[in-house]
Amino acid sequence: MPRGVKGSGKKPVNSKKPATEKKERKPYPTYQERIEAADKKMEQLQKLIASREALISQTEAKLAERGPGQEPGGSGKSYCETGAPGGPHE
Repeated sequence: MPRGVKGSGKKPVNSKKPATEKKERKPYPTYQERIEAADKKMEQLQKLIASREALISQTEAKLAERGPGQEPGGSGKSYCETGAPGGPHE
């Protein structure tokens, strides 16, 4: 096939595919079912929020134990206080 010409060069074969059966659609939930689903989702999200708040309070307590300005594995001094070469105050 020459360049710039679209197509495979083969002629289509008349083959009919068997008709597919239509799938039955799931019925739309009723008003009451939608309210129940929303209530269930709200309950789930409230539990998630409560667990995250507990985790935040635990983390804050751990950070308070370390003291102000301390980072894990650090000396407690900022980069500027250490006088490291190449810093912004050189």
